[in-house]
Amino acid sequence: MISIIRFAMELVTSLLFSSTNFVRLCRLLPSVSTIASKAKSVQRRSANYHPSIWNHELIESLTMPYQYEYYGNRSEELKEKARKLLVSTNQSCERLKLIDSMQRLGVAYHFEEEIKEALNLHLRDVMITRDLHETALQFRLLRERGHSIGSDVFEKFRDRDGRFSDSIKGDITGVLSLYEASFLGIQGEDILEEARNFSTKYLKKLSGNQLEISENVSEKVQQSLEIPLHWRMPRVEALNFINLYTTVYDDDHNSLVLLELAKLDYNLVQSIHQQELKELSRWWNQLGFKENLRFSRDRLMENYLWVMGTNFEPQFSKWRISLTKFVCILTAIDDMYDIYGSIDELELFTDALKRWDVRAMQDLPDYMKICYFAMFNFANDFAFDVLKYHSVNVISEIRTQWTNLCGSYMVEARWLIHTNSERVLSKWMDFSGSISHMELATSSSLNFSSPNFVQLYKTRILFSSRPYWIEASKHGRQSRLLQASLNIFASKANLAQRRSANYHPSIWNHELIESLTTPYQYELYGNRSEELKEEARKLLASTNESCERLKLIDSMQRLGVAYHFEEEIKEALNLHRKDVMITRDLHATALQFRLLREHGHSIGSDVFDKFRDRDGRFSDNIKGDITGILSLYEASFLGIQGEDHVLEEARSFSTIYLNKLSGNKLEISEIVSEQVQQSLEIPLHWRMPRVEALNFINLYTTTDLVDDHNSLVLLELAKLDYNLVQSIHQQELKELSRWWSQLGFKENLSFSRDRLMENYLWAMGINFEPRFSKCRIGLTKFVCILTAIDDMYDVYGSPDELELFTNAVKRWDVRAMEDLPDYMKICYFAMFNFANDLAFDVLKHHGLNVISEIRTQWTNLCGSYMAEARWFSRGYTPTVKEYLENSWISVGGPAAIVHAYLLQLQGCNLNNNSLDCLKHGSDLIYWSSIITRLADDLGTSTDEIKRGDVAKAIQCYMNEEGISEEEARDRIKGLISNSWKKVNEIKIKKSNDLPKSMVKMCLNMARTAQCIFQHGDGIGTSIGVTRDHLISLILKAVPINQEKSSFRVSVNVLNN
Repeated sequence: MISIIRFAMELVTSLLFSSTNFVRLCRLLPSVSTIASKAKSVQRRSANYHPSIWNHELIESLTMPYQYEYYGNRSEELKEKARKLLVSTNQSCERLKLIDSMQRLGVAYHFEEEIKEALNLHLRDVMITRDLHETALQFRLLRERGHSIGSDVFEKFRDRDGRFSDSIKGDITGVLSLYEASFLGIQGEDILEEARNFSTKYLKKLSGNQLEISENVSEKVQQSLEIPLHWRMPRVEALNFINLYTTVYDDDHNSLVLLELAKLDYNLVQSIHQQELKELSRWWNQLGFKENLRFSRDRLMENYLWVMGTNFEPQFSKWRISLTKFVCILTAIDDMYDIYGSIDELELFTDALKRWDVRAMQDLPDYMKICYFAMFNFANDFAFDVLKYHSVNVISEIRTQWTNLCGSYMVEARWLIHTNSERVLSKWMDFSGSISHMELATSSSLNFSSPNFVQLYKTRILFSSRPYWIEASKHGRQSRLLQASLNIFASKANLAQRRSANYHPSIWNHELIESLTTPYQYELYGNRSEELKEEARKLLASTNESCERLKLIDSMQRLGVAYHFEEEIKEALNLHRKDVMITRDLHATALQFRLLREHGHSIGSDVFDKFRDRDGRFSDNIKGDITGILSLYEASFLGIQGEDHVLEEARSFSTIYLNKLSGNKLEISEIVSEQVQQSLEIPLHWRMPRVEALNFINLYTTTDLVDDHNSLVLLELAKLDYNLVQSIHQQELKELSRWWSQLGFKENLSFSRDRLMENYLWAMGINFEPRFSKCRIGLTKFVCILTAIDDMYDVYGSPDELELFTNAVKRWDVRAMEDLPDYMKICYFAMFNFANDLAFDVLKHHGLNVISEIRTQWTNLCGSYMAEARWFSRGYTPTVKEYLENSWISVGGPAAIVHAYLLQLQGCNLNNNSLDCLKHGSDLIYWSSIITRLADDLGTSTDEIKRGDVAKAIQCYMNEEGISEEEARDRIKGLISNSWKKVNEIKIKKSNDLPKSMVKMCLNMARTAQCIFQHGDGIGTSIGVTRDHLISLILKAVPINQEKSSFRVSVNVLNN
């Protein structure tokens, strides 16, 4: 046992550690004897596996001087020299030897095309030679690359009786090469069996006589007899051959080039493997297996060895990480069956796995729950990856493999009680599950032509009756096969009459989105951006006058750059909170009030009393102060319940004055008139931040605000930052467009809105900052899937079908899809996989199980859709109360905030209390969702009633109170205003209880809704204002120094 441990340690050490780190490694490692002595007696059976000899700190300490940023240029130089060497080698035998050396040295992957071309020459014109080594080498290399070359090339080396001639026995190199070639044989090639027997006997005899051969030749012979070259792990062979190459080929410039490349490449690849192991070690620590499954083997490094052996090249990094996770989870489950679980517990686990349902965990003991959920989430995440990249639903295949695998484990567990003769069949199941995951893993991240993977596929054919997936993949058929099946789905559409909303096609096709470009990239303008941010930071720090500091903060916020200075702004506003500025300046007072309340600080509305007469009305003396009254108007929208005597009066007073002023263009300038019109249309507090940033940049450019160096700095920063952030948004949309195209919704759910860009507007409105890229991408996917399901309930699904779908969501089980019509299966599986993928992400990064919360949101959402579908089918108009109680959920607000919060938290430190804010903030989510729903109703009600949809808030009011549509709309606007007061109040009262990120997302969701639906249905009919917003937000860069922007091509395409 100890010798095995030592061997494994030495092997992993040689592959992953530089010699300079080995001494440090030995200091950190416990001795093998110590490991062996730490066996513990436990109540259950135990294999007494020794603890891992590779702890997290050790893995995190892995380092070496060989990094691509330092040695990349030298690597490229050597690769170019080696490439020229290969191309310029015209002599056939030398070319074959060079290719063989490249392969054995582990650098051939850099020269795939050149080697392919070189071997094609040999394939077309097989080299005819009496040299045994050359013939065998050519045969082996061609067969290794999958070419068909007959074994009759060896006939010339056989006597008439069919035996290999004794005359070749003196050719040690030739016989050794023949031996290696014989392992490339196939069934029925007796000549190669004879070659193996002949060469084996000769080489064994030779190895027994050390006097006849050199030490190097003896070592080569011993290695080959121990394990032939064709069966060796490539990474181990690379290290062995580098050492051999060093002692044999040291007198030739070309050989020295190849040797230096091999050594450098080995070290550079090793650096990548070290980084992968650091990531895996963090994942492994977070997974909790070591702490909660102490009976299991803690073998991260050793499991990584399996995967690295399959594909070591840098481009397969994602694959290695994913498959190592699979092997780690498999190992824990294997040990659970083999040594720890009682027979009754194992029966429960096996049955739970057959059910393939998160709820099946409820009956399991705690340690099994950890295993089950890790496996379940990994499998669904894996299947969703395949779905995203190939539009192939492989969950059934993955589930089958896990079911078969654990079924075979269960058979072995029963053997402890009952004798069974089917051990071979069970072991076949053990192995084939692993191979199936290797096959499927490559569907999202591997080159199917990988030689090592083809070897695995050959093994799969021998050990499994279902090699379908890899066979289809090798010929590029997976996507086509799925597309054919999806087309069948479409052709099987229910012949019954279905409603249609007749949504117009998307005006943003995939090619247009892929063509999005901007000259503003961080690598080109990053330095200038940092310079400007530093100048702006100094400007804020050096502004001592209170009012000027407030104006600067306000400008930073409205220009969209305040997120760079959050700490500085927080510190500055804390000064104002502690020492509220006392002034007779209405603008300064209102600005201070608005900014403090926007940041959650408590400041009383009595600061405005000084501007009111004794009767409580605002004084006529302030009417000449247009800027002050406009600022008072904006501040009034930060009011809360109960402040009617001040802020409601302020809003009423300022609204009347500004409406009158806007009607008299002679009294004010064009710029002031524009500001007044914008504010009367939608107040600043309700505006979508990204849209306001563009508006204010334009305003800032044209006013006398830009009259000094400081203002010019802030303006340049705002323009540059706007463009740089836009470049990130463009890249995200390209990724999303590829995902959306692969998802298959456009082709198979033609009744639904194809609105990727418009849905991205929601995500960008909620969080536009660069650091929330993953949140925007995930939230856009959520909204796209939600939109399809919403349309299914609203216009396409029959009542019976919708009941089936709603029940399937409640079940939260892939098997629930079986009873659904084909078009619903696509919706269901997309939703199911997306939800589980998100939950697994949170589990991986934070060890938190959030699937129940996510599932609850989808269940509530589809339940609210179903309630509206029942109302419509019965022709029922609900009361306003009934409608609002359901519609705040059906608008998707709660689900969106929960998903956005989980997506935004990636990279943060979470614990079991981190999700409590979703409960504490339920009021905030409710009122922001009410605003979202009512804004939606104001914009979409007319169109939805025309095409046939459930009554909206407007119709509910009209029906319940017998009022006109105009009066009903006024009621709704009043509800929106009141809801904003609730939001403002919660923001202030719970400023210390709720994460600022969550508060901001709730507010921004409401703001985005008011932006999208301000001029009608901005999603269903997106060819008007929404289109203009997207052009300015996504396509059109803001000109800096009056240069021409580079968006005209895309806009022209769109216009056409």
